[in-house]
Amino acid sequence: MATPSESLLSRISALQDYKRYEDLHWEGSFEDYLRIVQERPEVTRNAFQRVYDMIVSYGEEEYMDSKKKLIRYPFFKDPIDHGKDAIHGLDIPLMRLVHVLQAASQGYGPERRIILLHGPVGSSKSTIARLLKKGLENYSRTPGGSLFTFKWTNLKGTGCVPEDEEHGEMPCPMNEEPLRLVPEEWRGAVVRDLRLGNDRTRV
Repeated sequence: MATPSESLLSRISALQDYKRYEDLHWEGSFEDYLRIVQERPEVTRNAFQRVYDMIVSYGEEEYMDSKKKLIRYPFFKDPIDHGKDAIHGLDIPLMRLVHVLQAASQGYGPERRIILLHGPVGSSKSTIARLLKKGLENYSRTPGGSLFTFKWTNLKGTGCVPEDEEHGEMPCPMNEEPLRLVPEEWRGAVVRDLRLGNDRTRV
């Protein structure tokens, strides 16, 4: 007969989605990753591209106001938390913000600048930042928002890891894009020769 504590633990364990966990914690070789990039080059997007794609993944709504065409982004209604952090009445400032992110994602200049949210107390600056953070966290758990990084393995005895490091592994301290393992002077040839990227996503 199971003890009360075992029964409680088994109930907690039953809540785990092991398939989802495996998807979120995929591991493979660098060659495996290159195959993923060939199939889905969007996994190599930069931060601005990722933020912009995350926002528009929730759709866009066009409407007319005083003969002006405006775009409302449902993401800012906070569909993740059922409207807990929803923003109302700021369609034009939010539209401008998304346009800046779009320009940055296409390399038109804003990606080299700091984006400053400026406004009076209560104008939703912190809420916008919280929404973007929440949205990215949620997006990174979806196939469309997957992120990859790397770790070095088989380092035991090389002096690169402490002797008591059981597996001889060292994760990338900055969680960088795995393609950065390719020396910079080779990257152009690698992208070209392996045909990485497509019309929509430049690797």
